[in-house]
Amino acid sequence: MIDQEISLFSDWSDLSQFRTGARLTDPINAGALALKLRRLLLDSNPLVHLVNQTKKKKILFPIEPSSVETISNTINLIGNVKTNDVGKIENPNKIALKKIDDFLKYKILSIEGHAYSIKDIISTVANNLGGVHFDLNSLHLRIKFDPKLPYNAAALIMAICTIAKLVSIGLRELAESCSPFPPNSKCIGHYSADPGVVDFEPHQSLSVTYGNKLTETRSFAIFAVLEMKPQIVEKAVLYTLQDSLDSEAFKISFNYLGDLIVDLHWTGNDIGVKMLDEGMIRPIGKKIFLAVCVESTNECIKILLQINNKKSNQTVVGNFNAIAPYRSVLAADHEGKNGCAVRISELMILTSADEKYLRKFQKYAYYRYSLAN
Repeated sequence: MIDQEISLFSDWSDLSQFRTGARLTDPINAGALALKLRRLLLDSNPLVHLVNQTKKKKILFPIEPSSVETISNTINLIGNVKTNDVGKIENPNKIALKKIDDFLKYKILSIEGHAYSIKDIISTVANNLGGVHFDLNSLHLRIKFDPKLPYNAAALIMAICTIAKLVSIGLRELAESCSPFPPNSKCIGHYSADPGVVDFEPHQSLSVTYGNKLTETRSFAIFAVLEMKPQIVEKAVLYTLQDSLDSEAFKISFNYLGDLIVDLHWTGNDIGVKMLDEGMIRPIGKKIFLAVCVESTNECIKILLQINNKKSNQTVVGNFNAIAPYRSVLAADHEGKNGCAVRISELMILTSADEKYLRKFQKYAYYRYSLAN
């Protein structure tokens, strides 16, 4: 069964891309956004109400009534809220905060002298213009303009993106209370290509140096949603953790066949473990869920490897001390070589191997990225 809180958080995450960015998208994504907005706000049992029955958060949506944007001589968009590059409202003294019913009634778009509410726009795009299906025959009974004309189509898309922005601001507190992510104290990196993916070719990498800022840890985990591309080296490195300037403590790689390989040089102990692909990663371009968890004690180290729903648990006996993370390198080794050709949607780095974080992130990843087992 789909988790309501995970669903709300995931839908909110998709809307939040418009909180700071341009309020433009393609017609297909506009339909998808409208469907999420309908599910959150308009269905007979809106997701917002279902989740807030237990969360009890005060939900108010911002509107800036003095904001009027002219799209053409006969089209105006009213009520957009100006935000800075971190999503903070720039003119809070100009903002009207509205409860959900009043927000849905607000007239956000004027076309050829006719005003349309937020509810009208969501319903029109979700029910008639590709969110769920196309139904232009019944649409003309509810609106007084031709949605196929370029300016009108552009206005509907801009209105949907604006509504997504306003809803993402209004639902932030509720959504964050549903977050599947671990607390900040456990997370040392959250790499998201939201929206979409970021391509890494073998000569490209991304690194973050922690220096002496992080305390020692006995546990470590990587969760990711990614797509493999053809590899040009025998052992292509996806991620490297260093515990000093020249030392690799932990490295995740894939070989030509797609087998998952983890190499550890954890406080002087050299370990290599492998999980066979068995058709999970290939064919190229198949989006997968990946998890690698490492937990050490004075007597042994426990390693969990997971691709989609297949898991492999291994234990190696030995004296393993805590390490202090020094640097992370994404899509290469510590020298920036042997890079993995990969498309990453989302990746999280934790100083914890607690499986409750793994289960929550996996639920979120499967829902948001429509993963197959």
